[in-house]
Formats: sequence, C-alpha cells, structure tokens
Amino acid sequence: MLCFLGLFVLLCLIGINFKKYKTIDEDALSHDRTLMINGIFVMLILFSHFNYYVTYTSVVDTIFEIIVSVEIGQLMVTTFLFYSGYGILESVKNKKNYMDNFFRKRILKLFLSFSLAILLYLLLDLIVGYEYSVKTILLSFIGWESIGNSNWFIFATFCMYFSTLISFKIFKNDYLKGILLCFIFSVCYIFILRYFKYSYWYDTILCYNFGMLLSYYKDNIVKFLKNNLNYILCLILTFLTFVLCRFTEYSHLVFELKSICFVSIIFLITLKVKIGNKVLLWLGKNTFNIYILQRLSFIVYKEIGLLDYNIYLYFCISIITIFIIAFVFDKILKIIYKSLKLI
Repeated sequence: MLCFLGLFVLLCLIGINFKKYKTIDEDALSHDRTLMINGIFVMLILFSHFNYYVTYTSVVDTIFEIIVSVEIGQLMVTTFLFYSGYGILESVKNKKNYMDNFFRKRILKLFLSFSLAILLYLLLDLIVGYEYSVKTILLSFIGWESIGNSNWFIFATFCMYFSTLISFKIFKNDYLKGILLCFIFSVCYIFILRYFKYSYWYDTILCYNFGMLLSYYKDNIVKFLKNNLNYILCLILTFLTFVLCRFTEYSHLVFELKSICFVSIIFLITLKVKIGNKVLLWLGKNTFNIYILQRLSFIVYKEIGLLDYNIYLYFCISIITIFIIAFVFDKILKIIYKSLKLI
C-alpha cells in the first residue's frame, strides 16, 4: 500500500510550479486551486477509510497505515472546512443577495445529494442483509446516524450551513458580526456534541470559522505576507506551534489549534508553491461524491470475497469502481438540480 501512496504523491507533483523567491501567488485561494487541494485530501481519506476494511500483515503496509490514519488522520478534513468557510464568506461579500438563495443552493442541494446516497446504502443493506432500526435510518438522512455510510462530516456541514444562514440573515452586510455569531454557534456545537459523539465529530470544526476570518482579512494578510521576512517568520512560527501541539497530550483545544495550524501551513505553502493538475481538479470537483459513496465499493467487494483473495486487487478495483460511481452520481445529481432549478 505504501507504493500506492507513493504513486499518488508523484501524481500530485505533476504540474507543480514554484513561485519566485520574492513573490507570492495571489491566485492560491482561487476556486480551482482550493478544489485541487481538496482533491489531494479526499484521496487521502480514501486511503484512510480503506484501512478500516483490512488487516495488514506486512511491515510496509503497517507503515502506510501509520502515516495515513495516525500521523495525518483527522487532519484530512480540515481543508474542506477551511476552504468552505473561506468560500462562503467570499460569496457573501461578492455576490448580491447570496444569502437569499443559500438555503436552496447550499442546504437543500446537500440534503438531496446526501439523501440519494443514503438510498443507495439502503439498497445495498437490503441486498447484503444488513439491518437497521427505523430510527437509525431516519436519523441517517441528516448524518446523525450511519447505515454504512460516512456521516459525521455531513452532519457538521449541515450545522455550519445553518449557523451561517442564521448569522448572515441577522447581520446581513455586517460581516464581522456575522463571523462572530457563526463562531458562537460553532462553540455551542462543540459543547453539545462532546456529550453525544466522539471527539472527531467536533475537534476540527473551528477551521470553518478560521476560513471565514481569512476571507474577511484577506487583503491585509496577503499584503503582510508579501514581505518575505514576514512570510518566513509566519511559516516557522506556525510550524513550530503545530509540532508543539503534535507532541502535547490530547485535549480538544490543543487539537483545534493543531488543526488551524495545519490549514495555515497548507495556505502558506500554496502561496509559494502552485500544486495542481487536471486529475486533482476532477477529484476536487467530485469530493462530495467520492467521500460519501466510497464505502459502497469497499462493502460490496468485501462481501463477495475479493478482500480475502488479495487486498491490493481489492484496493485497485474498489478505487476504480468508486470513481465510476462518482462520475455517474454526478451526472444524476446535475439532472436533479436542473429539474429543480437549483443550478
């Protein structure tokens, strides 16, 4: 499996471009560039979730598992939250009446997409004989429970979207107050969820709010980082803080700080290094489809015995199938969105 990870790293290096020493790439936060970064991390999530279905006997494969699931682990989702918060506030600032259509074009679209995926999992459950209570099935449509699918991130996204809708409906063009209210909602989310769910449900959530802050102060931040000394100092301090958090005993606040440092490092690197190609762009555009549908493939091929035959063949065929399903699913969603005038 370490070879597959290595091949993916090589793929990520295709199209890489280093900026001149005294400049930064002001296009680092463009929509396509952030999609490509998310494309990298959705593949890492695929690698990580694959580990839940297999038991490794090779030392090399165990190293792969440690790198992906332990060393990177929960940090894989931080860019999704970070760039989502950033992108939404950019839209609020630059698109007239954006919040008027936010429920339909963000929340409703997410619910319809997720519901269609849940129906696929229900169908698979019927075929393979998995049984869930009616309560579990109904709650799975909002991500509170799972019927085989990934769910916590979708539930968190619903909560962040609703907090954004309420905040900017109340404060409208007062962006800073809207950001502050969103932050208060996130803190409430954290305190409530800690009594009901595992820590991974909430310990990266502030990256969403951090993305909003970056959008709000973007011009000042970019201007500050154009000074090469400022850039180097920020990168060093952020990296040292990240390392310190890494070797500090776990607590929620420390992990939130670690997550924010991680996305900050990604942001700083992208100011100097242009990463991305058409493959990563496709992965980024299909992040939701790949993330939510991946377990269908893993479950099916495990049930038919491919995992017992050869884990590497199981991985390759599963990945190819995931991409095919994601492609078809995207076409179906576009038809649904178009018929409901959501695009």
